[in-house]
Amino acid sequence: MAISKKFLKILEQKKIEYKILNHKKVYTALDKSKTLKISPKKVVKTLVLKIDKKLFILNLRADQKVNFKKLEKFGKKISLLSEKEIKKRLKGATLGSILPLGIFWKIQTLTDSSLKKEKEIIVNSGDCKSSISFSPKSLEKLDPKIFWGKFGSLK
Repeated sequence: MAISKKFLKILEQKKIEYKILNHKKVYTALDKSKTLKISPKKVVKTLVLKIDKKLFILNLRADQKVNFKKLEKFGKKISLLSEKEIKKRLKGATLGSILPLGIFWKIQTLTDSSLKKEKEIIVNSGDCKSSISFSPKSLEKLDPKIFWGKFGSLK
């Protein structure tokens, strides 16, 4: 595994200030938070949802769980994609380090608005041994169609 070249390229093209954070191999956002000794409020958990027949990237804080009720405005039948389905439907996605932007797979990105309160957020890089840090506003620069809302609740 390596940091996504596509992700780095778009960061450079959009002139986003970012830092690469190297760490031990982790597969969950909470483990990343503990490993980096950073508040889970700053670490982004990226999930893949299927709502009716459409796929969505969902970004939450590491200390949140999905609030399925809040997602009902997008459709009735809501589920998390299994690892098998992710491998099949999101070409190039790295399990445990899915990129936080649906633009890589031409799908909508949903992000919990509580992340906007942070000065910097830590997102997946496509590699389980490194992450990328930048401001939450950078997500909007990278994906102008990002949809912000209250999609998570505390565990």
